[in-house]
Amino acid sequence: MTNLILSKSEENYLKSIYNLSELGNKVVTTNSISKILNIEPASVTDMIKKLSKKKLIYHEKYRGTKISKNGIKVALQIIRRHRLWEVFLYEKLNFNWDEIHEVAEELEHVSSDQLIDNLDKYLKYPKIDPHGDPIPNKLGEIDFVDKISISDLKKLNYNKKLGFIFGSEASGLSNKEISYANYTLNIPTNDKFKSLNLSHSVIIIAQIISSILNSKVSDFSKSKKINNASKKNVYRLATFVIDNLDKMNFFKPIEKKPIMLENLRSIFYKMELSEKEIRILSSVFAQFLKKKVN
Repeated sequence: MTNLILSKSEENYLKSIYNLSELGNKVVTTNSISKILNIEPASVTDMIKKLSKKKLIYHEKYRGTKISKNGIKVALQIIRRHRLWEVFLYEKLNFNWDEIHEVAEELEHVSSDQLIDNLDKYLKYPKIDPHGDPIPNKLGEIDFVDKISISDLKKLNYNKKLGFIFGSEASGLSNKEISYANYTLNIPTNDKFKSLNLSHSVIIIAQIISSILNSKVSDFSKSKKINNASKKNVYRLATFVIDNLDKMNFFKPIEKKPIMLENLRSIFYKMELSEKEIRILSSVFAQFLKKKVN
C-alpha cells in the first residue's frame, strides 16, 4: 500500500476518475470529471497535473486521463472506507438508507488503517454495502462472486447453456464484467510462472470441459419439463421493474444509480427463471404498482 498523503480534494478526484473509468479500464475526459464533481474544467486540469506528478494517473493532452495501477489501489482503499462506513451507519447507528452516502462521503477521508481494519472486523467483514456495492478488502480485492476451483467444474450443470468469460491479458476482467458471473475461476500456476496468456487459458479450460463432457460427468440435471425463460422475457421483466422503481424515485443518491441498476439487472439475469415464474412475478409487480397508484 502506498504511503502517499492526499488531501480530501485529491481523494475525491481520484475516486471519481476511478468510477468514471469503469474500474480502471477506460480513458476519462476532463469534461466528464468536471460534470460529475460540478467543478470548472480549469480547476480539473490543475488537479490532473497534481495527481499526475504523484503517479496516480496518466494524462495525455486531447485524449484524456487514465488511472494508474497505484491510483487504482489508492482509489479502492478510499472506496473501502466509504462503504464500510455506510454499513456501520446503516446497521449500527440506524441511519436511513438514503442518508448514509452523504455522511460516509465525509468519513471516508479518515485514513487510519488500524481504524478501518478494526471497523471491518467489528462489522464481521461485510462484502457489500447497503446499496449493494461490493466492498474491497484491505488488499484492494473485490470478492463478491463465489470462487470455484478446477475440480468444481465437474459439478456444473452441462444440460443448460453455460458461458465462460476470459479477461484480456493486459487488464483481466473488470469488476463490472465479473458482476454478471455466477463464479470466478483461477487456473493454478507455478509460482515462478504466475501468468498465463489468453490462448493458453482458453485451451486449458476447453480441454477440461471436453473431458468432462466426454465422460458424461455432471452432478446436476434439470427437469426437461421446466422451460427456462428466454433472455428477452427476463430483460422485459427487469426493465419493467427498473422503470417503475425509477418513477418512484427509488435510486438515491443519484451518483449511485448506475451501480444500483447494474446490481438489479445482475440479480434478474442470475435467477434462472422459468417462463411460468416470469409470468407470476410480472403479475405480482403489476398488482403491487397498481395498489401504489391507487
